[in-house]
Amino acid sequence: MRSFKAGDKVKFLNDIGGGVISEILSGGIAKVLIEDGFEIPTSIKELIFENSSEEIMNEIIQNNSDIKGLQPTTPEHIEEPEPEIPLIEEFMVAPRSAVVDMHIWELTDNYSRMANGEMLNIQLDFLVECLESAIDNHFVKVVFIHGVGNGTLKQEIRKILDGYSFIEYHNASMKEYGLGATEVIIKHNK
Repeated sequence: MRSFKAGDKVKFLNDIGGGVISEILSGGIAKVLIEDGFEIPTSIKELIFENSSEEIMNEIIQNNSDIKGLQPTTPEHIEEPEPEIPLIEEFMVAPRSAVVDMHIWELTDNYSRMANGEMLNIQLDFLVECLESAIDNHFVKVVFIHGVGNGTLKQEIRKILDGYSFIEYHNASMKEYGLGATEVIIKHNK
């Protein structure tokens, strides 16, 4: 348990501010001299040292029966955040293989009032995110479905792919995807 003495700089546990302990009274009460010169009698259970560490905070929570439901933040009490699922895994169809539909209606609900350039930028940004995720997570094959259209998206996708020396690409299987898909093969260093 904490032991306070006159002269200790403290903060209020459940209130803003703090001060210096001017006197320790019986019954676990301390007089705290605050900045404006007033002395406030306060339960020592409601005080923490001004420079208290997380360890002291945890001790206060553990030993103060007035604080209900709080847990100390020791490593065994800290919940680890769920690991983030890599983007490319959302499109995985087989181990280390994915199919990503690049049609704008698959990427956003708000495309009806977008200019063509805006839609293209969204699609290309998404392509790069998926491609980088595939590379980082050691995927070897990704099929990007872009549709036939006027060919702009396909051309822009291939310009981006040309910037990766360890990637090969070609038209995806017409039988499986029709004319509007590009298959990407990622050659990782072994």
